[in-house]
Amino acid sequence: MSDRNRPSPTNHLLAVLAICLAATLPYVSSAGNYFVNDDFGVVQLLSQKPPLYFPRWFVTSWMDDIWGATQDEIRPFPAVTYQLAALWGATSPVANHVTNIGFHAANALLVLGIARAVAALSFIASTYAAVAFAILPLHAESVVWITGRVDTIPALFFLGSFLAYAQWRRGEATSTRLYLCSLVLFFCALFSKQNTIVMVATLLLYDLVAERLQRMFFGGEVARYPFGYIAALLVTAGTWFLVRSSGAASPRHASSTVLFFGPCWWFLCLAPLVVVGYESTRHVYLASVGWAVIVGLVLHTVLHSRYAAARYATLAATAGSLVFYAAGLQAEVADWKTRARFRRKWSLTSSVRHSRHPKEAC
Repeated sequence: MSDRNRPSPTNHLLAVLAICLAATLPYVSSAGNYFVNDDFGVVQLLSQKPPLYFPRWFVTSWMDDIWGATQDEIRPFPAVTYQLAALWGATSPVANHVTNIGFHAANALLVLGIARAVAALSFIASTYAAVAFAILPLHAESVVWITGRVDTIPALFFLGSFLAYAQWRRGEATSTRLYLCSLVLFFCALFSKQNTIVMVATLLLYDLVAERLQRMFFGGEVARYPFGYIAALLVTAGTWFLVRSSGAASPRHASSTVLFFGPCWWFLCLAPLVVVGYESTRHVYLASVGWAVIVGLVLHTVLHSRYAAARYATLAATAGSLVFYAAGLQAEVADWKTRARFRRKWSLTSSVRHSRHPKEAC
């Protein structure tokens, strides 16, 4: 990246601040939400483990047999976060909610880095991609639900490993350290959730599509709602034609960027869902990074258009999309807040009933 295209420290700080605010402010109202669904069993089990229990989670299920059977899930890194959150009080959900929000903000910042360093988007377009990712309504379950952390933590390690590898692959400074960093983060991702095994295929396709293919053809130097998938396919295809016809104003090798962050990224990140027995929007958390980069690429390409009307229309559409996402996210967060309020009321009522009739509690 040339110094001419590098943002000033002030602009970079403002972008980081904007992304962090976008990732945290919508969820502030949920910080005091009560435990919901699996939270009771997960928090109670993991918060009571002794401080030096961490190594044992590398060889045994993190959930023991609390669900009636021992699950084949080795997840030491998500497990230890519940131990740490319990330092502020195991019966208080606030620390766990703050932890979830923090992981989501970190993932949004990694999207900024991937859009900027890997997809070669402009600084404005990269910031937009990260903000769009931060406020996607489908992320509400992963962030508001305490147990939804099982998707944000592996995503953090996955994205960090991918970004470090891509920078190493392009010969950045201290490349050996970047490669080792990528390996360590990949190890952490594997021991956070099994679906991150697709990292191997992701890096292989990155080499094939985003590196070798572009050198061959472009010179030396891309669940819940079915219409959403159709829209993603149409936008990806439209973006490809857009960057192909926009000339020199588009980022270098934009076609291969669309191909990698479009069908390749989505296919790999959604492939593990074939063996999952249920559907959830949090299963699309990692895959949505590809969508964020694609919409950022659209903004980048049109902002470099020679037509002023297209630029103004794109800016208006960009602002409109963020408002649309923000409104949808608030609705999702409010829904989870209602669930937590109902669950807290039910728990208090149940406690009172058992205290009056202790024999019924046995």
